[in-house]
Amino acid sequence: MNGVTEPDLRTVRATLAFGALMLVAAVLVVVDAVGLPETSAVVGPAAVPLPVGVLLAVVGAALLVRSRAQLATATPGADRPPHGVLRVVALVGTLAAFALLLPVLGYVVCSAALFTATAMLLGAPRRPSTAAIGWTLAAVVFLVFDRLIGLTLPAGPWGF
Repeated sequence: MNGVTEPDLRTVRATLAFGALMLVAAVLVVVDAVGLPETSAVVGPAAVPLPVGVLLAVVGAALLVRSRAQLATATPGADRPPHGVLRVVALVGTLAAFALLLPVLGYVVCSAALFTATAMLLGAPRRPSTAAIGWTLAAVVFLVFDRLIGLTLPAGPWGF
């Protein structure tokens, strides 16, 4: 026995769909990047979107090729427990709450709550350190984008 398990059909189909979605996104990103105006700067506005679009296309194509090859040997998977669906619903609800509360509470508070809730929903230990890591991550991202790069993020009533 070589330790390699056969992929289940559900995973292979999901990978196939995700690869196709990545290819569609790649086409949109590349078309948009090519349409950006030229500048006299050394690094123009298409410097990042174009390589990202190409990378999306490469990874999407690789996923399609790999999942297409696995489709013939995929086995029907076991039924998934319903708590997985509830976890996804909770994650989507957390993201929706983030989007709704962001203009009111600001980036740091909403992001810290989002990072902490997501980590706990995905199985992180329920300790104060998870919340501390969420707050630290949110604060660092805020400082980098708002102070270093100059990209203003919603400050909220507390100024952060």
